[in-house]
Amino acid sequence: MTDEQTTTETARGRVRRMLIEPAIEAGMRFKKGTPEAEQKRALDRICDDLAYLGDAALAALLEWLLRNGEGSARCFWPKPVSLIGVAHSYEPRRLEELPRAASWFASRAGLAALQNGNLVATFLWWEKRLRPPRDERELRMITERSETLVRMVEVTEDKLHRGFEPGAHAREELRWYRGLEARARAMVQAGIDKRQAEAGDAA
Repeated sequence: MTDEQTTTETARGRVRRMLIEPAIEAGMRFKKGTPEAEQKRALDRICDDLAYLGDAALAALLEWLLRNGEGSARCFWPKPVSLIGVAHSYEPRRLEELPRAASWFASRAGLAALQNGNLVATFLWWEKRLRPPRDERELRMITERSETLVRMVEVTEDKLHRGFEPGAHAREELRWYRGLEARARAMVQAGIDKRQAEAGDAA
């Protein structure tokens, strides 16, 4: 390879460079007796699960990791699920990339959320909890938040339609809301398209 040629770093390689290797150099290790194959699988999973993180989030996660290892000396690798949870607190993974979330919004449950006007509030619920609402109480919480969000949108859009300046903050909130709505609608539409295709194949 010449000096003019460049290499493309893989997503897994980037996590290794920014998180795994610095942690190992600082003394992070597996408990004695952990088979090498198991160690490799665990680190590969960490790399794959955290590949979506930006550089700033990876740097923050490294700082957390060096202070929160397992064992009395805090030098053993925590379980991958622990790292994934902390990573999500620094930078949530896009719901579209989570199979369970994408499947739920593509299902009739997602369509119902769209039809009853709770789509964006439900999307935000999923972002925070990574699961659907479980009971009537949680559904009421989503509905209440949806009412607040919809009112915010209506007020801002009414000002715009009447030629008034709603303010930079209101414009940003509107842009944020519409962005989430578009993402959620895309997942719902994917489910609609799939069901229509399946119905056509069955006909």
